[in-house]
Amino acid sequence: MMENYNLKKGLIFGIISVFLIGFQPIISTLRPTIIDTYSFSTFTVVFMAIIFFPIFIIERYKLKSLMKNESNVRTEALLTGWKKKRNVRLFIVIGIAFAIVPILLILGFDLAGPVNSAISLKSEVIFALLFGYIFLKEKRISKIQFVFCIILFLGLTIAITQGFSDLPEFNIGVFIILLAVILFTVMHTFTKAGFDRNEITPIQVVLFGIY
Repeated sequence: MMENYNLKKGLIFGIISVFLIGFQPIISTLRPTIIDTYSFSTFTVVFMAIIFFPIFIIERYKLKSLMKNESNVRTEALLTGWKKKRNVRLFIVIGIAFAIVPILLILGFDLAGPVNSAISLKSEVIFALLFGYIFLKEKRISKIQFVFCIILFLGLTIAITQGFSDLPEFNIGVFIILLAVILFTVMHTFTKAGFDRNEITPIQVVLFGIY
């Protein structure tokens, strides 16, 4: 029962995230020309830190309250798991990746345009399935997932080649976005292992990645 609840919850959050991510290229390309790539990336990270720090404090407060009322291994692990060496190393790597990814994405958005950028971002599905299978030993990719990935791959190919009109001329912006997608999907893959161990939380990953 809890598994089904978590699956539904994950799907809802995933759909909301995909919807919001679709606005990224539009917002980025519509920014004033006076704001360069690096400044825009910096402002983005600063606003993320402002938003997520209070959420992080609230989460810590709730976990500590749970420990006082009903101590259990899972809650204790979520409170102290981030201190483990493997998780500290993970947060350092995530922080470096999160510093690079926004710059790559904004550069890619400027070169690829909003439509191609939005399509390219959806490639995360392909890489998530692939990396999950390779690194996390997740279940085999189903036929439906395989067909969906093929359709998505064809869409990406059309975007890169401008509708197959000129195959030798690829859109470099799409490649930059794909590089960013690969980088943050790898990070998400390894953080999932930490989630499965109940040692870290999504809020911790986002906040420590920013800082």
